[in-house]
Amino acid sequence: MNDLVKKTEPTQVQKQQKFRKDMGLFEKALSNLPGAKFGDAGAPLKHTFVPGAYIREITMPAGLILTSKIHKVEHPYFVLRGKCEVVTEEGKVLIEAPYWGITKAGTKRALHIIEETVWCTVHSNPSNTQDLKEIEKDVIANSFVDLQKFKVLKDSEKHSGIYVICNTTNEKIYIGSTNNTKNRWKVHKHRLRKNIHANQKLQNAWNKYGEEAFSFKLIQNIEKEEDLIEYEQFWMDTTNPFYNICRVAGRTSGVKQSKEQKEATAERMLGNKYAAGSKTIHTQETKDKIAKSLKGKKHSKESYKRQADKIRGRKHTDVAKKNMSEARKRFIKNNPEDNTCFKKKQVAD
Repeated sequence: MNDLVKKTEPTQVQKQQKFRKDMGLFEKALSNLPGAKFGDAGAPLKHTFVPGAYIREITMPAGLILTSKIHKVEHPYFVLRGKCEVVTEEGKVLIEAPYWGITKAGTKRALHIIEETVWCTVHSNPSNTQDLKEIEKDVIANSFVDLQKFKVLKDSEKHSGIYVICNTTNEKIYIGSTNNTKNRWKVHKHRLRKNIHANQKLQNAWNKYGEEAFSFKLIQNIEKEEDLIEYEQFWMDTTNPFYNICRVAGRTSGVKQSKEQKEATAERMLGNKYAAGSKTIHTQETKDKIAKSLKGKKHSKESYKRQADKIRGRKHTDVAKKNMSEARKRFIKNNPEDNTCFKKKQVAD
């Protein structure tokens, strides 16, 4: 009879739900104990900022029992000193320094500190902010419900698509494509705030009108990343975006072009005066107009002075002197009737 009755093993989801419920009850029991402390009280913190990252170091005294916050994103951690017992959804482990590991997204821990422990975590900080509240918004969830909402939002922001950056003051726009919407806007803002954006037109406008004048919006979802360039080009041709210096859609980060796509892009760029690195080819009519506009033009005294100031005190190298001497001699030899500018030098020689 017993052989016919089989116990059903709980699923991974059921185990996760049970752990989270037990963790909530455990935290409630801890908070009711005499002398219970909340937040980071009783565990000194050290904050360090380096380009692109935030480093958080906490020192936990021996005998301390505590629970961690819920982590939104995966990140590395390092135990620099001490010994502690750690309980997570994956079970119970004894950690002794030196030790390092990876904290998975959604992790919450219960810890028993056996020996004073120094625990260090490293978090991505692409905006290089030093506002701890802003950083916590990016890496910490207040509850498992908030964590689930964050995951849903994150999944929706990771998809590929065509986006527009709009200057709401004058409605001039920039068109781009991305395979990670949220991250792309973060990168744009970081470079614009640092005044190091590759697009000088967009950078100048940002500096003039300020960050609050610009908005970012996804205007079309693209299921296949390999279609990004084609749709980006369509939107460029349709909207004539003012801030796009190059009017030809290039390769999107993370998307490899086929040989046919590269050849098609090269064909579109050929002769395109907006294409980065291209050389504009003038017609003969245009050349004649340029020559006519410059003919008879004289520099002002101020212009002559600026040019003189640039070369005053400049010394030529021995090689340069030799080249100029040989050039002068060739000119005199080939133009015996028109060498008045060299007469003084000729006598001196």
